[in-house]
Amino acid sequence: STPGESEAGFDSGSGPNARGGQTREHVILARGLGVSQLVVAVNKLDAADPPWSRERFDGIRDRLTPFLRENGFGPKRVKFVPLSGLSGVNVKK
Repeated sequence: STPGESEAGFDSGSGPNARGGQTREHVILARGLGVSQLVVAVNKLDAADPPWSRERFDGIRDRLTPFLRENGFGPKRVKFVPLSGLSGVNVKK
């Protein structure tokens, strides 16, 4: 994920023009619908700087994990997968 993209999906933002927070909404909806396990696809890591940056992947995982835990998705119920949807890396065909 390029800088700013995953943050925009997770941050709730503030003010009249705030847009982010879709990741938060999806987690809350999934839990409310009875989902008990998640696979978090960390997309566009091929576009990170440097490409496939472990630091970027770990940063996203570390940022999301506390929120997931607060919403009933403990570490044993969540798997993070680095992938590139564009090139198909780590995507089953």
